[in-house]
Amino acid sequence: MALVGITTSADANLGNGYTLLAIAVVVIGGTSVAGGKANVPGIWGASLFLVLLRTMLNTFGVSAGVRLLLTGLIIVGVITAAGGQKALR
Repeated sequence: MALVGITTSADANLGNGYTLLAIAVVVIGGTSVAGGKANVPGIWGASLFLVLLRTMLNTFGVSAGVRLLLTGLIIVGVITAAGGQKALR
């Protein structure tokens, strides 16, 4: 609704560009992808981190494709680091 108010037009694909960022904030913020409790301070910190990262990359003139690739790599890195080691039976 906020995007519709800003752009003054409705489109079914208006928010598609924000899907990866929303997933990245949740994953980096510490919420389990498989479900579980949310970590509100972690989500705030992750959103601040991603906004600062995006602003920095925009300042340096990095293309949108590289920004999306970097965001995806950060998501994969956080999931890998949070996975830990599996117990051996």
